[in-house]
This record gives sequence, structure tokens and C-alpha cells, in this order.
Amino acid sequence: MTETQRKEDGQTELPAEKNVSMEALLALFPSVTEQDIPTEVWESVREGVPIEAAYALYDKKRILREEINRKNAQRSAGAVSKHSDNGFFSPAEVRQMSPSEVRRHYAWIKESMKRWN
Repeated sequence: MTETQRKEDGQTELPAEKNVSMEALLALFPSVTEQDIPTEVWESVREGVPIEAAYALYDKKRILREEINRKNAQRSAGAVSKHSDNGFFSPAEVRQMSPSEVRRHYAWIKESMKRWN
């Protein structure tokens, strides 16, 4: 987020005495652009945390969240949906549909009916 964008969003300007060191951040995270830096990091910088430390903490938390989500997805029984994973509807699923759902899924229902016997 650029300084202009921060001002437009109603965020306060970064303190000049803290001298936000984008060079130090880019040395550690070369692929990061100013637009990639989330508000959470800028808030830490305003509180006096060096930008490279604030971004490193943010990045570590992001990686941990992704890892936890990946592990949870592996353990999950799958998404709960109105139709089977194989793309076909069971007779029970069709019976529970509203008339508008039947109209919307009519072609799939006809294909599903071929597999019911």
C-alpha cells in the first residue's frame, strides 16, 4: 500500500523518525512489493517494530496458517454438498430438491437416473 493509498484509507502517515527501510525488507524478501504489505504489518511499524521484523512475523504466521489448513484438508472427510462427489445425484438427493433445483439440475438428474438401478 503506497503512502497515498494509506492516506486515502484514513490511515495515519508513518512516523518519519522511524525511517521505514524498504531496502532492508527487500534484501530479506526480494519478491515483496509495497502493495504486498498488509495493514497488519504497517500497524506494527507504526508501533515501532522494524518493517523487516514485522513482515517476517506476518510471513511466518501466514506459512503456519497455510500448513494448518493443508493438514486439516488432508484429515477432512470432504466438503458437505447437496450432491455426490462423483457428480451424480442419488434418488434421496433428488427427492430433497426444490422444484427450482430440479429444473436447474435436470440434465444431471437425467444422467444420474441411468445409474440408479
